[in-house]
Amino acid sequence: MSVESILHININCRNFERSIQFYELLGYKCLFDPIENMALPPQVAQGLGLPDGSTVHKMVLMGLNGIFAGVLIDLIEWAEPSNFPERLDNCAAPGASRIALVVSNLDETSNKLADSNFRPVGPPGKAEDILNFHCYYDPDGLVIELVKFQQGQSSRDDYLKAFENLSANKSTN
Repeated sequence: MSVESILHININCRNFERSIQFYELLGYKCLFDPIENMALPPQVAQGLGLPDGSTVHKMVLMGLNGIFAGVLIDLIEWAEPSNFPERLDNCAAPGASRIALVVSNLDETSNKLADSNFRPVGPPGKAEDILNFHCYYDPDGLVIELVKFQQGQSSRDDYLKAFENLSANKSTN
């Protein structure tokens, strides 16, 4: 038995509309009208480790270009529970701290986010001769890394080979 694929990434947010705007700028679209004010059935709440009475204020499933394919985003703004800790806006923090998304045009996508007053983590970066990237905070501080493979480096295979080479070089030094 093994994992076949990632179905969705759950992203909890404090401002549903602002979060939808952010992910729409990246090419995600709502796959259906948002669900509002839904109490989770006890078996769902318990399965997620949440208390009985947990209530979704707003929730929607988003797909790239509005299709049910690839990695989906399950965007939720909770009504209850409402006491959650602040996110550590640091890529070295424990837990899921960064989501990397491949984009077709890094400059254009970065400019769209900047023009909509979304905050970059830092300046654009470059990883070897493989890819360029630019990280932005989503409205709740989750780091979204925008990735554009450089000319001739266009696949996950090239990316994995580069990591393999980097790993081999580091372990022999």
